[in-house]
Amino acid sequence: MWNSASLVKKIQLQYLMFPEGMGYDKSNDKVRTPRVNLLFSVISMITKAMKEYKKGEPVDFDKFSALVTSADGK
Repeated sequence: MWNSASLVKKIQLQYLMFPEGMGYDKSNDKVRTPRVNLLFSVISMITKAMKEYKKGEPVDFDKFSALVTSADGK
């Protein structure tokens, strides 16, 4: 998707994944971002939990429900 996208689409995709943008630290030659989209954070948490499941350990999925809010935002 990235390779075939126009510059405008790449910028949109980048801000979808990194809502606060990305910065470049020239002294360390590193790209940094202050925050990743919440969806990608949740995917990372679920991936880690599923690795435990594959090891045969129980997975506590209740901890993920705390990340979901009600329709009224409370």
